[in-house]
Amino acid sequence: MARKLSPSILELGANLRAARERARLTQEEVSAHLHIPRSAVSESEQGKREVSAAELYALARLYGEPMEALLGVREPRQAGERFMFRAEAVSAPEQHQLTRFLAWCAEYRQLEEQTGDLASLTPRPALRPPTTFEQAHRLADEERKRLELGVTPGRVLLDVLEEQTGGRQVFTLAHEYFHLLTGPPAEGNEPGVHVCDVLSGPAGRKSRDEQLADQFAGRLLLPPEPFIDRLQQLRRSDGSIDRRDLIDVARYFGVSVQAVFVALARLKLVSWELVNAGYADDELQQAIVRSGGEQVPEPKRFRRLAVKAYRLGAITRGRLAELLEVGLPEVAGELDRYGGEGGAPPVKLAPSR
Repeated sequence: MARKLSPSILELGANLRAARERARLTQEEVSAHLHIPRSAVSESEQGKREVSAAELYALARLYGEPMEALLGVREPRQAGERFMFRAEAVSAPEQHQLTRFLAWCAEYRQLEEQTGDLASLTPRPALRPPTTFEQAHRLADEERKRLELGVTPGRVLLDVLEEQTGGRQVFTLAHEYFHLLTGPPAEGNEPGVHVCDVLSGPAGRKSRDEQLADQFAGRLLLPPEPFIDRLQQLRRSDGSIDRRDLIDVARYFGVSVQAVFVALARLKLVSWELVNAGYADDELQQAIVRSGGEQVPEPKRFRRLAVKAYRLGAITRGRLAELLEVGLPEVAGELDRYGGEGGAPPVKLAPSR
């Protein structure tokens, strides 16, 4: 006699299958990610196998879905509903990453609502979108002054934009900010998510719009005069600069070492051939790794909001660990790191009598 399946298990299985299909993943790919047999993935989706809490957590992260959606207590997100694609086609792995990013954006907004700390979208749209490199440079200079970014914008750009717009590498952040300033508004006057097609021009060249965005980002993050002044301080008696010193330049401006090399070529201080060969040098790459790798900015406001939501009782400790991408034992350290801002005041207990 066949075992009668629990409706709750059947519902969870259906939700898991729907989430996997939205993420455009195969059962084989899920199996490899969770390190379980493919048959176990199939049985879970059919409601024939119990799913552990650890597996459910891993699946939620893999699918870019909140655990509540997998459990059926929250409506699932519609995949790709807010993306504005420049590319004609997006591969399955790329779509999967976009799906996870969009889920993160939704979590960000939910944290804002739970804490009552809503960020307003206040970027100033460019009145006339740039059509030349010079105009892109001028817009970058204007934005650097308007946002009061100083001479090392890369160090503060993420924090500034996160506070204003509810925000990978800082160069990509600046590049996308150009599109936010110059692109048409999304439907409903709300910001969409722009995805660049880096090879959208003829013969594998970037489109003009992408080139302008790169020029804007380079100028915004590495203002020519402070950048050249910094290089002059490092010049040797023969006029050369040790490539390893460029790592310190990158740290100073808060950008990647690659961005420094590109800036050298854009300012015509060295040739593009030398830039490509210099950055690819094995010794330099090893030095970058030893120094801690290329810099990746951290969304501090997101983490502060997550801690604040926890302190207000809006989310559980397990959910906080999930949002911060840490294990439960590491939550205490994150609370010490970000718990000093916002949230309800601690409860003082009177000594027992």
